[in-house]
Amino acid sequence: MVRKQRTIAGFDQVATTPADEPQAEGGLEGLFREKKAQTQMGFYIDQEIADVLKKLHREHGRGTNSKVVNQALREFFARQNLL
Repeated sequence: MVRKQRTIAGFDQVATTPADEPQAEGGLEGLFREKKAQTQMGFYIDQEIADVLKKLHREHGRGTNSKVVNQALREFFARQNLL
């Protein structure tokens, strides 16, 4: 009896949607085009904001929350002359 040689599939073989592909339409579309160095941070947000982020994540996939929050903070900081 001959055994088949098995290998573990790489991420690129099982992933269905690359994270750097634009996945959104409308106002979110531009958020998916640019890749920048990022730092992970933990913080608490209000439940109604979390609900919206969860909905956007279900509709647009991986990376949506980070991109939306980054854009909102970037606009806020620019208005405050911090960026």
